[in-house]
Amino acid sequence: MINPTLPSLSLGIQSPISVAGNSSTYASLGACAVANGTIPTGRPVILECGLNPSDDAFVDNLSPTKSYGDFPVLIVQDTPSIPKSRNYAYLKFDLPGSLPLDIVGSHAKPENAALWMYVRLTTFSFNASIGVYHVPSNDWIERTLTWDNRPSYDAVNYAARDVTLNGTWYSWNVTTATGFAMGERTPVSLAAVPTSNAWRNSVWFDSKEHAVTKISTWPMLNLVFVEPYLNLVTQFPHLRITIGDRTFETDDNGRLGAYLPWGSYRISVPEVISKGDGVRERFVGWSDNVTEASRTITLGNNLTLALDYETQYRLDVSSPYASTSGSGWYFTNAVANASIDPTTVPAEGLLGLLGVRHVFDHWTGDCAGSQADCTVTMNGPKNAVAVWREDYTITGIVIGSLLIVAAVAVVMRKRKRRHATRRRSRR
Repeated sequence: MINPTLPSLSLGIQSPISVAGNSSTYASLGACAVANGTIPTGRPVILECGLNPSDDAFVDNLSPTKSYGDFPVLIVQDTPSIPKSRNYAYLKFDLPGSLPLDIVGSHAKPENAALWMYVRLTTFSFNASIGVYHVPSNDWIERTLTWDNRPSYDAVNYAARDVTLNGTWYSWNVTTATGFAMGERTPVSLAAVPTSNAWRNSVWFDSKEHAVTKISTWPMLNLVFVEPYLNLVTQFPHLRITIGDRTFETDDNGRLGAYLPWGSYRISVPEVISKGDGVRERFVGWSDNVTEASRTITLGNNLTLALDYETQYRLDVSSPYASTSGSGWYFTNAVANASIDPTTVPAEGLLGLLGVRHVFDHWTGDCAGSQADCTVTMNGPKNAVAVWREDYTITGIVIGSLLIVAAVAVVMRKRKRRHATRRRSRR
């Protein structure tokens, strides 16, 4: 049962992009209900949840080993009797076991959480100031809780208020304690304790063991969950982004916002955005240090993520001969290395057989020098072109050698002819 006196919230929600969703998304909510019973056309969905405690009991310093988990009331008092009498109340709410799975699984934190308790009896000699404190430990149960084994409470973070009337409800803000428990997916335990100025007072609150007549007066933890808003920030208008099975576009300012039901979503953004003429933008990461362009996010509460892209420039390394390296994309002002290997290549066909070679001579374009390696600072699209020359050195040697051999052969033939002529004349 959701307490009808739960205060309304003014959340200042941004204008949404409509996302597919209907009341079936929030079916079988158990302890929760959609505010006003319907999902608003423009979102966001607001869930109001009301939980009774799984355990509640009070402890008594004058009976330090006695358990009061079966009593219909929770007594909270600090009176100057002799000996002094002190009673503290403890309450535990099973958040993981009572709330919808999507709420629990997404670590959703409530926008507002209030502990409501019904005052059965209080004295009026002084205002009774009751503080509600967060109890870090959930390792207790009502049927064995005593003064001696009671868990400690956080004495710094608490909410306090004066109790002055019988037969009415009082509430304490426990948003911080409940949010912490939701983040850890654990129950939340609370302690109701008289504050330092509350002596000579005794307040009896109804426990979950109190008989129900027309309406329940059991303690109630009221929680308000507001459907999360995903806000994506980029530097690119009309960028297509996929969320789940739907594709959206950023607006003219490069922003995309959408209300989404609690849960996990696969979100993908372009890895590369082409700008033409050797220029592109390369995805480098999200504002939460995730570097994959496609990732899973869990939405429990509002989430803002910025996309980071960096400019890259293209280096083209070309050559009519041999193999080149270094062509590719580089981030702004990166130093690229263009190289060629080998620097000497035989000519094709007969010329190659005669020893004609192509020899690397120098670089042109955005590269300079006559070495096989050349560095380029990538502050824009670049190109490096290898220039070659023809080398006939070996060809000249080969031709000269052939001419010498031919000349020797001619001389030898002439000598043989002379010798032959002399022999014939002698005969």
